[in-house]
Amino acid sequence: MVERSWAAGIGDPELWNPKLRSPICFNLPASRSYLPMIIAKTKLVLAGKSKAQAFDAIEAALDKNELPALENGTIGYMMSRDGYLSDRVGHWHPYLMVLVPLTDAKFLGRGPAGISDFGAEEIPGRMSLFLIPASKWSDGTADSSQR
Repeated sequence: MVERSWAAGIGDPELWNPKLRSPICFNLPASRSYLPMIIAKTKLVLAGKSKAQAFDAIEAALDKNELPALENGTIGYMMSRDGYLSDRVGHWHPYLMVLVPLTDAKFLGRGPAGISDFGAEEIPGRMSLFLIPASKWSDGTADSSQR
């Protein structure tokens, strides 16, 4: 699927950036536990809900077990050259997105805030995501923009 800007965390300054597109493949745990949350968020956005309303609705659905809890081993593969993550980082790198229950990012080596530090809080109080850069794109070519 291709994630759009509203799939970003509530604090992301580019939450409504129309240029954002993130082609992503999910493993089975992500398909069962993370994808339903993204689909629910998309439905809320398409229904005209505000950022706060959408996040409140997701929180309520999680509290009521209307959305599945995040499974262990939840991974998204972001390996397409066509991705555009934000105006800050543009096309960035091929990477794996690992989602875990809310974790202090410093525990896994994250520094001060920012995507370049490879971690963020995805759903406030619920989950964290960590980005693991890969050396090759999905077409097998090397990532020549290693930073």
